[in-house]
Amino acid sequence: MNRMDRIEGRQGRGLHVRLVLSAAMAISLAACTVGGESPSVGPEASASDSATSQTPTENQTLETWPLVSESAAPTATSMACARMRGSGRWTGLNWSVEKSRLPAQASGEDGMEGTFTLYAWSKGYLGFRPDPVAEGASAQEIQIDASTDGLSWSVVQALTITPSAGLSLPISIVRVVEGPAGLLALGTWAGQRADFPAKRPVAVVLRSIDGRHWIYDSAAAVFGSVNVGTVDARSIGYVATGWSNDGQQALVWVSSDGSAWRKSQLPGPAGIVPVDITAFGGGYLLLAAVVGDESAGTVTPSLWWSADGLQWDQAAVPGMRPGGTLLGDMYTAVERINDHALLATEYTYDAPTQTSTQTAWVSTDGRTWCRDDAASAVWPGQMVSYGDRGLYVEPTRDYSGPTAIRAFRDDFSLVELAQSGSVPPGEIVQMALGPAGLVATDYNGSVFYLGVPTSD
Repeated sequence: MNRMDRIEGRQGRGLHVRLVLSAAMAISLAACTVGGESPSVGPEASASDSATSQTPTENQTLETWPLVSESAAPTATSMACARMRGSGRWTGLNWSVEKSRLPAQASGEDGMEGTFTLYAWSKGYLGFRPDPVAEGASAQEIQIDASTDGLSWSVVQALTITPSAGLSLPISIVRVVEGPAGLLALGTWAGQRADFPAKRPVAVVLRSIDGRHWIYDSAAAVFGSVNVGTVDARSIGYVATGWSNDGQQALVWVSSDGSAWRKSQLPGPAGIVPVDITAFGGGYLLLAAVVGDESAGTVTPSLWWSADGLQWDQAAVPGMRPGGTLLGDMYTAVERINDHALLATEYTYDAPTQTSTQTAWVSTDGRTWCRDDAASAVWPGQMVSYGDRGLYVEPTRDYSGPTAIRAFRDDFSLVELAQSGSVPPGEIVQMALGPAGLVATDYNGSVFYLGVPTSD
């Protein structure tokens, strides 16, 4: 087993208790990724459709399109854990609902229906519906849906993916990020597989400058013969982490346009492994680990900050544990609260006593971190953000009531938002925060809810 398999395996085993709870809650959150400064979302916010109608000519590549001008990255505050940027206090969400009028995807040969994945960006909301084709299919169509207000949707493109070197079908879209040159949608192989690594590498990269016209390349054509694990973006640019095909060399790339990528020098001691990377208004934050040998079985986490993705400085995180065991009793994660605030969490599980603890830290610059007990219950993957706003979504465990939604105050405390109107039921599984508000839908995109924030 190579190094990347070992770290993925340890983290996967360390989450077994959490995954049991997550399966019961059955929620999938789409984190909004916005390039540059975004307007505050509120009841007065409008979702004007300012997307261009430009369409590429035949055989024209994205590199020849005019790029969205990059905005300057905001200056990080010198008092890292004092307060977030003030943007007004949200107290509630007023929900409305609309049944989808989009054409449903046909069922696959095995009877499986196509799924819908929801994302938000600076011009509205996006949905991806890949055909549920069988493994080894000669082509797969991805229906791309768009909305400016979260309720009225239209099909903007039916993109056909064909197999190529390093790209096998079927695929599913698992992440959408937005940077200074537009959108990247990342797809991974969606076939059945039970082997390591637990996180499937990126197989295909879709690109667009307006959310309506998309082109694609295999990950191999974009990055070469490597495995790409994580891609993120903000106004500063694009960043990715991965590893060589043999799993022995860890890699980090940066890009200003999402097309041409440059390798970054890894920080820290020899043997460091990138686990996850997050872009935010002040730069990039790399969650890394040093993996011990098989006998020691330790995974030592560390956080590294960079203004450009090329030069890295280790962040000071007081009280972060030195490592977990081969049994996987520790898991560390980083969340973006909003463009200017970050959350790091550390989950530990004690098998003999069957008890778990979670510690949280917050930062506004990625370099200096402070303990935040109020955020210690935030699970990784349950944050949605847009510009200066961030929400923590805590689903019900038995679907008996609505999902609890909490907002971060400027002092990093959490307050639950009151919900009114056509409140989504507990089984609604996807949410994305964007310019019109919080949008929620089910696995199939058959019904959409829009929660417009209210304030004092």
